[in-house]
Amino acid sequence: MFRSAISGFRSPVRAVASDGDAAGSGEVRERVSALVRLLGEERRLLERLVQKLVSCTLLVESGQSRWVAPASAEVHDVEDDLGALETARAMMIADICDLLGFANDLTLSQLSEVAPPELRPALEERRQSLVGYTEEIARIRNRGARAAEAQLSILSDRFDGIDRAADASGYSPAGYESLSLAPPIRFDGSA
Repeated sequence: MFRSAISGFRSPVRAVASDGDAAGSGEVRERVSALVRLLGEERRLLERLVQKLVSCTLLVESGQSRWVAPASAEVHDVEDDLGALETARAMMIADICDLLGFANDLTLSQLSEVAPPELRPALEERRQSLVGYTEEIARIRNRGARAAEAQLSILSDRFDGIDRAADASGYSPAGYESLSLAPPIRFDGSA
């Protein structure tokens, strides 16, 4: 931020207006089109992540612990794929910013303001879609966390019940310790 203040950072709208047809150049158009396609792929993966998170959450809520680990692995696989796409998106945006003459990366909102006019609606629609999926993912993760806490509470209650039953029947850890204090049993017939 400090560097942009020193170098006279111009707002995206003013910069494009003063640079003439920079946003309409063929190379910029080609790169923004590629970015729109990449955002479409990212949207598809986010939709898949939502589906995997819902599946995992439903498994946790139902108490089907046997299937939670494989479902979680599927969530992590999709997240890894998304991480790769996010890196590619950041590199594409940096590339477009260089072509437009910006020292800093633009946000998708800012980029949709300076993109070639025919690509602005598609870019803005994809941006809004990504925001919606991100919010939905946050809600599902919170629901999953609450479900996991509820299942842990149930499990803890079950262990407490087992401990109480063991104490009542003399099989508690304290009962086992008292057994070690008993004299050793001899098998030679003597007492």
